[in-house]
Amino acid sequence: MNFVPYNSVPILEELLSKPSTPLEEVLDCDCVVSEVRNQNKKLINYLAIPDNFEKLISYVTKIPADIGYNPLDSHKEQKANKYPFIASDILAIDNDVLCQYFLGLISEPSQVHIEDNYNVDDCDNLSDYSRTSLDYQSNESHDHGKHSDSFEKHAAPITEFLRFLDQPAPINLTLAGYFSKILKTLFFYKPAVTGKYLFVKYHNLLEKMTIHAYSDNIQEILGIIIKLDPSHFKTPQAKRYLNERMDLVRRLIENIFEKPDQTLDDCSYMNLQWNSSVIISTIISQNAIIVNGKQILQNILSPENLHKFLRGVFDTSKINPLSNIILHLCEYYTQTKSPKKGLTLLDLTNFTNNCGAPEFEDNDPFLLEVLESIEGIRNCLEIENNKLNPTNIPTQFGTSYFAFGLARLKLLEVLHAFVKLRNEKIDTKISTTKLLEVLLNLMLKNPWNDVLHSTIIKILTYIINFSSDNLKISLFTEANILEFIITNTQVPEIQIKSKTSGKVQKAYISHLLALANVINNSSSEVIQGYCTQNAQWAEFTEGYLSSVNEKNNAIIGGDPVINTNFRGLPRTVMCDEKELEDMIENRIPNIEGNEEAKSIYKVEEIKDEKNHGQGLHIGLGLVESQSPTAESITITSTGGPKLGFGFAAEFDDDDVELAPKTPTSNRGNKFTPDSFEECF
Repeated sequence: MNFVPYNSVPILEELLSKPSTPLEEVLDCDCVVSEVRNQNKKLINYLAIPDNFEKLISYVTKIPADIGYNPLDSHKEQKANKYPFIASDILAIDNDVLCQYFLGLISEPSQVHIEDNYNVDDCDNLSDYSRTSLDYQSNESHDHGKHSDSFEKHAAPITEFLRFLDQPAPINLTLAGYFSKILKTLFFYKPAVTGKYLFVKYHNLLEKMTIHAYSDNIQEILGIIIKLDPSHFKTPQAKRYLNERMDLVRRLIENIFEKPDQTLDDCSYMNLQWNSSVIISTIISQNAIIVNGKQILQNILSPENLHKFLRGVFDTSKINPLSNIILHLCEYYTQTKSPKKGLTLLDLTNFTNNCGAPEFEDNDPFLLEVLESIEGIRNCLEIENNKLNPTNIPTQFGTSYFAFGLARLKLLEVLHAFVKLRNEKIDTKISTTKLLEVLLNLMLKNPWNDVLHSTIIKILTYIINFSSDNLKISLFTEANILEFIITNTQVPEIQIKSKTSGKVQKAYISHLLALANVINNSSSEVIQGYCTQNAQWAEFTEGYLSSVNEKNNAIIGGDPVINTNFRGLPRTVMCDEKELEDMIENRIPNIEGNEEAKSIYKVEEIKDEKNHGQGLHIGLGLVESQSPTAESITITSTGGPKLGFGFAAEFDDDDVELAPKTPTSNRGNKFTPDSFEECF
């Protein structure tokens, strides 16, 4: 809700009553945006005056110097900041009059179409005002901010608006935010009309949007345009601009490998590479819900593009965007190629995680490129740090080190994605290239790089828990993971020379201990076989590892306090006749001769004539049982002391029931407790 001064609306009405009121005075009113949202007809008609609407567009598409900005002007602050912000808010409102005037569907407010009942795919059904604007072709030679001869006098306002893209990089990022916000409104308001401007008449400007995608706002609206997000996009299948959108995707891929505009600085180009990869990754992960998504995806998954993606990761300037794409590719292949046979229809509907390893064909282009890249990853990881990052970095412990590098951390993330594919050929390639030994050695070479350690432990943990037996065997034989953990945890601390002399624990010790617990907790027979055959591992587990776990798992503050006010969930527990008698005798307060207890608990014996069963009932209802005969006792609490049945609970209105053994409980779950206490 917008709150405006109580006297601002009358001031606005007074300004609108004067035909010669400048637009700036109207924009200075605090209520102007809220009045547009409230469908103030007089204000909307005023804004739809061609000169006023042209000024609004100028504020959101041109820097102040291009719209008569004078540093000595008393309104310079408003023209540079306030007016563009307010103008963007006004143009981003999906008002029928303003949006249709913006798109050239009407030439004056009285012609507005309230119902969207005309065919927006046919230019013949647009107004003369719009058809004139559709004849515009971009002229790259003109100076931005000045009218070109190629613009018709009565061109639709969107023509001038889209000229914002027709300028060299880098564009003003603030204005790019205003531009994308307004274009998103137009695209969702009339997607087919806006799409015709973008994909047909001004396609060269849409192509330039791929160059300006270093702006996060431009990247967002470009992704929406490529996906044709609006669900009410009413064009026939043949007119959904598939070729044009595939061309945009091709340009985005090219952005990653080659700078499209030499005027881009390094920082802007890095943003362009990343944002281009974000759009491509979105198409990969959301192709099922994108219009013509499968056709666009097949273009991305061409052997040529896969080769560029998988080989480009070894270029440090491209590893960041390409690793993002490769991670999404691995997820895509995992979801689409995992076997789903045997699952019920409900399982297939809610299928999110792979039930098995993806099944690749031997000649699958993606698999072949992955296999080729694994050896390259091994070679990159083996390079000494000082050769890639020669700067020596001091630490707080009086030591120094050479940085491992963000690029190689990204390579490890790619390797983790390859391992998660659980493909036999990939596992074999990892084993034959001695990649697991390289990972363990990296921990010793980089003792203070905690991020590196965490990434390596994630890879090894996944291998232990989910990978094939062949890769597990390689980890325990060739890499000798057990001996590695035992050896490198024998001296967990190192002496340091610092202001406060003493010892400090090696950074990777905690990671190795966590990995040791993962190994011990593994259910794999292969892994447990190696553990039981290694006497040193048994000694290490029972000694050092056990003492560390005891310290780490110690309960601080003593034993936990039982909350006697806990209201247990309704449940039924199974017990035999002997246990039932024991509970009646020992767990329930002695009613006989205890007047106070009788006043608190109502005891009632009930004969179960219908089911010929017996049961102890606390709360509501009688539990059906299979016992042939017996009586049933119902105890209902009416307030007062709590009843304790081997656990702290409060019984008053909850359905907590005890019954003789039956096949199932009242929730359909089978119970086989050894004692009553274990049921809770």
